[in-house]
Amino acid sequence: MTAESLVVCVAVYLASVFQAIADREPFEEVQRSWGAICLLHQPAIHDGVRRSLDSDLYGPFDVWSREWWRIPITAFHHANLIHLMVNLVGAWYLGYRLEQRWGSFTMALFLIPAICVPIMSELCFGKAVLGFSGATCAMLGTLAVLRHFDDKLARSIPSEAVGFGVGMIALGWLLTVFDVFDCANIAHLTGFCYGAVIAFLTDGPLRHVFLLRISVCLVHIWLLPGLLLVMHPYWIGRYHWYQATSVSSPQRAERFLERAINCDSSLAGAWLLWSQSAERRSDLPEAWQRLIEGISHNPSNPPLMDSTRRLWRHLDSRQRRGAERVLARILGARSGAWLIQIRKEVYEKSIDSGDESTTFHPKVELSEWLLDQKILLQPLRITEEPSDPPGSFNENQFDDAAEGQRL
Repeated sequence: MTAESLVVCVAVYLASVFQAIADREPFEEVQRSWGAICLLHQPAIHDGVRRSLDSDLYGPFDVWSREWWRIPITAFHHANLIHLMVNLVGAWYLGYRLEQRWGSFTMALFLIPAICVPIMSELCFGKAVLGFSGATCAMLGTLAVLRHFDDKLARSIPSEAVGFGVGMIALGWLLTVFDVFDCANIAHLTGFCYGAVIAFLTDGPLRHVFLLRISVCLVHIWLLPGLLLVMHPYWIGRYHWYQATSVSSPQRAERFLERAINCDSSLAGAWLLWSQSAERRSDLPEAWQRLIEGISHNPSNPPLMDSTRRLWRHLDSRQRRGAERVLARILGARSGAWLIQIRKEVYEKSIDSGDESTTFHPKVELSEWLLDQKILLQPLRITEEPSDPPGSFNENQFDDAAEGQRL
């Protein structure tokens, strides 16, 4: 079983490479078409402008689209030749000895959950994973426990080999912490712990307890509801955000967006879409409130500030008074400073190009409109939540300085 699994890994890798060369397609896209779980991004679109591909909305979209069969298949894909060779050497060294101890049939029964459980643990955090390393770590955890109950196996697997394997797992965490290389650390740790627990319960001091061995087998039934959970991770805000972009009903999309920000308030893009959905219903006060709530959680997000400025210019005088009350209720003592920032124009081209956002309602006082259209020489950069009005502001420069002081 070990040899057959590694042959499949090599065959899948070579087939993906050859197809990528023959069709002149990206290697990752070929792997995805062959069943690998890839981390995908949706480009953020704000006010009709397509932002960077590395937006806040990313994740294993294929799994979230109920393609559960990718979970076992992705273990046989590898990112590059080095990744493949490391897993081949480790899995052959450990798997050969474990299969000698257990036999091929038991090894097959062990490999199925040993492949799936580590990958599912990564999916619980909204991450994607490739490679056989999770199953290799499960073999390592199993042998690390079994060698304490089998002298022959202890001579075959010295303590130095186990220490080297544990050191490699720890090295993966260090490489990730220092942003050198992103490893599937959760899968590695989960695989090691899974193998160690299985070995202790089946071949440890309690191995003669028949009911315990049966219980270990039956508990794997929970893998089925586990598959449903990783396909519908309701605790991940980005999952609900992705569902909002996938449904056709505006009402359902709003509910998904609300769940997304309740799970993760740092998703600025979800706040934007949630506000725009209210704006499409011509509910400008609700759209304003959602934007201000988003700013209170993401004070350094430029798209949120741009949308807030744009929406402010479409409010009439009555709506602006209500907007100021919402600002004071949500931001408290900082509302005056934030109102000054919202009124300021960041990009000089917004007036030169005749942008519709620069139009004003006839009921708005002239002095307030002049303040809204004031162009700064330098772009505004908000790095933290201001406790005082950010930037220099000469209150005698504008006609409504008294109102700004009161706010």
